[in-house]
Amino acid sequence: MVIIEGLKNWTMDKPQVFGGFHLFFLFLALFVATLLIHFFKNSSFKTVRTIILISWIILVFFEVGKQLMYSYNNGVWKYTWRQFPFQFCETPMYVLPFLFFIKNERIRNALIHFFATFAFFAGFALLVLPLTTFDTYVFLNIRTMIQHGIQVILGLYLFAWNRKNVSLKGFLEGSYIFLGLLTIAVILNFTLGKHVERLNLFFVSKEYDSIILIIKDLKPHVPWFVFLLSYILGFYFCALASYFVEYESYRLSLKFELKEEKEVELKN
Repeated sequence: MVIIEGLKNWTMDKPQVFGGFHLFFLFLALFVATLLIHFFKNSSFKTVRTIILISWIILVFFEVGKQLMYSYNNGVWKYTWRQFPFQFCETPMYVLPFLFFIKNERIRNALIHFFATFAFFAGFALLVLPLTTFDTYVFLNIRTMIQHGIQVILGLYLFAWNRKNVSLKGFLEGSYIFLGLLTIAVILNFTLGKHVERLNLFFVSKEYDSIILIIKDLKPHVPWFVFLLSYILGFYFCALASYFVEYESYRLSLKFELKEEKEVELKN
């Protein structure tokens, strides 16, 4: 495992929030999202599938590297269960294949709404404020910025591509995907968590502290069910806010395009 040892030796000072390393990847994500929207917002779904496939390959590559780095130490393999890849920001790895293969338009629309709201918000929050994700390993720092950057890029791009089909009904159906993934995380915390240490999927385990901003301070003072409900409502509120911001941005851009078309007609 020479490659793994090499990655572990590739170190850096822990990046500062809004430092050069952070800002580079932040603006890179917004730049790539802008390019995709500008050049491919009217593309066929075949092109979208290609973008999805490339994104999925990148996510899997970095996740495999992360798992190997945490579990392979001094020539000994011991899996680190606290790094089990089912935190919320890792779920795109599991959801993207469904979006790639499913042809049913209603399901596809729900998946796109999920990416444009729930996944987008989570990725954006950690891309802008990576308070708990930076490390001293270069590979892991690149990985966390690319992972959350892809969530932002795909969220914005898929919303723009699907802009004529966005609706509150679509948002609601997309939210079922969030609830389904959360249910899986809770079940694994209660079942698998009994047999391994420090398993805290979605950071909602009853046994361990949460790192989710705001509600982490609530957890010690309320029953676990109340904490979980607060987690769900908080996610719904932020995802819905993302929906309205994206929708209003689309409406403004549409008005701008219509205004430009009218000005061109008047000149002619």
